[in-house]
Amino acid sequence: MSGAAGIAPAFEPALLEAPAAPAAADQRGRILAATLATVGERGYGATTVAEIAAEAGVSRATLARHFDDKEACYLATYEVLVEWIGTGIRAALARRGGWPRAVRTAVEAILDPIAADPRLARFCAAEPLLAGASALERHRDTVGELARSLRVGREHCAWGEELPDQLEETMVSGAIWSVARAAKSGGAESLLGLAPELTYFLLTPYVDVAEARRLAGLEQVRSR
Repeated sequence: MSGAAGIAPAFEPALLEAPAAPAAADQRGRILAATLATVGERGYGATTVAEIAAEAGVSRATLARHFDDKEACYLATYEVLVEWIGTGIRAALARRGGWPRAVRTAVEAILDPIAADPRLARFCAAEPLLAGASALERHRDTVGELARSLRVGREHCAWGEELPDQLEETMVSGAIWSVARAAKSGGAESLLGLAPELTYFLLTPYVDVAEARRLAGLEQVRSR
């Protein structure tokens, strides 16, 4: 059950708030961790309820007391992961210095946990497209939430009202795809190295190119 142990700290905060007996909460947490381990490594379609139960070290009957089926396991795990990462993003955007400087910090708040466990990229970026209508709808909600945070950039440029209505959702979708690709092709090192370019990509509609490069840290890279 190495997968469950590896991500336990990520799940603990949300699980401790659940109105359940300690033993039940522990079982639920192990099932969520096992869902990440199995789906993150094999994909949603190739994962079975039996495999999730085995990874969690519980019987299928025990799993069924917590979740109706594989889709329910996936959705509950996705919710915990998105809330955990979202907490880091919100904290980054609220720091002193404000937008747009906080964009780089927010990008790092996304990339750091994914670099620590690249399975998160597959689980949260690629698999929602394959895990059924409810997962896809929840993923679209996540894109929308991130897009609203990015849309604040319109307040920092004179041409904000001229930007296309769907700009932010398109950019967020592209950023998610870039993160998933980096996780698949290069792992942790590739993900951490993505921060400057991704920051630059997200800032360019709102600030001039030179300022976007400076805030993204690309000027320092060029000068070396």
